[in-house]
Amino acid sequence: MIVARSLLILGMLLSAGPEARAFDEDVYGEEGSPAFKPGPKWQEQKVVLPAYPRSDDLIKVPLSLRDFPFTLWIDSASLQVGEDRVVRYTGVLRSKSGAENVFYEGIRCAKKDYQRYAYGSDGEFQPAQNPQWRPVRATGHDRYRSALMDGLLCPLPGYNREKQLLYRLKQRPPRPGF
Repeated sequence: MIVARSLLILGMLLSAGPEARAFDEDVYGEEGSPAFKPGPKWQEQKVVLPAYPRSDDLIKVPLSLRDFPFTLWIDSASLQVGEDRVVRYTGVLRSKSGAENVFYEGIRCAKKDYQRYAYGSDGEFQPAQNPQWRPVRATGHDRYRSALMDGLLCPLPGYNREKQLLYRLKQRPPRPGF
């Protein structure tokens, strides 16, 4: 009975397709195990810039960061999880005076890094000159990414990813502190 169940689970995992396969990222810290075999080398998929955000599609994200001078909004129409497991979204950081920074970026939960693909200005995106993956910092003006990774965008849901992430963004109560 146990052997049959194990074979059934193994068969389901093998037939699950490319989305279920692991990349060469040691997400669960198994590299030291003799049974660990890395998956295929991770490769970023081609990025297509989304439409410029509409105010009707913006979701206010409850960050609850002390002394953070911006309010973060995520464009629900742009939120996606690629086959490369990168969460991409358009963000709007709005200051108390109403000034806005609009950008399109991606977060890799497994590696805790991000890449900014484009900046928004005058209703359109301008691609970033030299986009590179950088570590997410929990300090400074960029700490909103760390808050996003902490239970909102990461860990990635197992199914209906965009729908589940939107639910998290809309329903999660603000956390005190940070």
